Amino acid sequence: MESKRLVVVTNKIEDEAMSIIREVAPDHLEVVSVADLARAERQGDYSSANELDALLSRVEIVYTLKPPERLLERAPWLKWIQTISTGVERVLTDELVGSDVVVTNMSGIHEVTMSEFVLMLMLMFAKGAPTSFYQQVEGRFKWFPMKVLPGRTVGIIGLGRIGKAVAHVSKLHGMRVLGTSRTATETDTFEDVDEVLPLSRMHDLL
Repeated sequence: MESKRLVVVTNKIEDEAMSIIREVAPDHLEVVSVADLARAERQGDYSSANELDALLSRVEIVYTLKPPERLLERAPWLKWIQTISTGVERVLTDELVGSDVVVTNMSGIHEVTMSEFVLMLMLMFAKGAPTSFYQQVEGRFKWFPMKVLPGRTVGIIGLGRIGKAVAHVSKLHGMRVLGTSRTATETDTFEDVDEVLPLSRMHDLL
């Protein structure tokens, strides 16, 4: 029987996420978390380096946010690095770029989270949440005016996946949406965007 390919997870993730990874191909993949060992190294504690080295010496797939130092040297069988983030700047060392290891990112999974975060901040300031929090802490309750989102204008710089998701939730709340991107022209149209401006008109957008 073919031995299982080793997958190591170098950063702490939820138990549910670990279960999902393990269930992808349980007959072919052995999934091990080395988050505690990797974190200890990042903090300068190398007392468990031998244990981590033993796992890295046979790993083929690494699921990571920030990989262990000297990863290619310690993982001669490494074939694939899957990052937890959209950006790969923490992973792409010169050594890795010159290797045959495949690097993939998490692009495409953050737009809902980020658009909700943007909406949360819009509502927080429209409804005066900071003022409410301070009043509660100080034990005083004084009326102050609040705003609503419908009818207001939102400017979005960058109409990629996240920008488009922000445009969508903004439009759902009755806002006028302006947007720009590096490649946009004045003739371009984007769903949920009322007016598209080229990057050269950034000041007009602002």
